[in-house]
Amino acid sequence: MWWIAMNKNQLKRLLKRENIDEKLAKTMISAQASRKQRLALSKKLPTDILENNSQIFEMEQKAQDLAQKLLNL
Repeated sequence: MWWIAMNKNQLKRLLKRENIDEKLAKTMISAQASRKQRLALSKKLPTDILENNSQIFEMEQKAQDLAQKLLNL
């Protein structure tokens, strides 16, 4: 399972969570697989991707739905 955030949201969260400067945060993000790479890989591997661009309660609901799906396997 991957949580995927658009770069703008990802950058804001990283800056807040890690208390680092923007240059370092962008370097950290660029070292990760891109959204496009992750989505391409998901077509080859069994995985679930949750978009992480919404409010916390929406993300919690997505996670609960996925957990229920996995429990039903």
